[in-house]
Amino acid sequence: MRLLEYEPREEVMRQGEWGGNTFYIAVNGVLDVFVRGTGGGQQRISQLQPGALFGEMAVLAGVERNATVVVPENNQAVVLEVTRPALRLLRKLPTFGQVLDDTYRKHGFGRVLADPLISDTLSKETIEDLRRIGQFMIYGKHHVLCVEKNRSRKFFHQKRLGATLTRHPI
Repeated sequence: MRLLEYEPREEVMRQGEWGGNTFYIAVNGVLDVFVRGTGGGQQRISQLQPGALFGEMAVLAGVERNATVVVPENNQAVVLEVTRPALRLLRKLPTFGQVLDDTYRKHGFGRVLADPLISDTLSKETIEDLRRIGQFMIYGKHHVLCVEKNRSRKFFHQKRLGATLTRHPI
């Protein structure tokens, strides 16, 4: 683990880069979160406060960074960089493990809902309904989600390494 200091407008991580061995915890100062908009420009979607975890999707799911995190103009920030070996130790702490899992699910679900096949197809109201009632779950290999000819009232949207494999109502 390393404690890093960032100056105004300095990037902590960049969308699209692979960073599968590190994630971060905001320690001091706020951080702006940007994603590429449909026109190619950057759109600010959030601001992280001290204590926030970010970049965990790259480590836990093996995907590229899904946002750019930058120190706002006229600010400084201190960030704790956590590497994979340190993560293994930290996950043994029940509170930290729970916060990490909750953050991963929240960010993972946001990533699914931002998929153009969902965000460009469904209304904003429907997406907010999905955000409110949906769950982001991780299942082990060979887990049975449904059985042919058995009726289900669930919808599954499967993603792997950032690429959509299947999506169908069941």
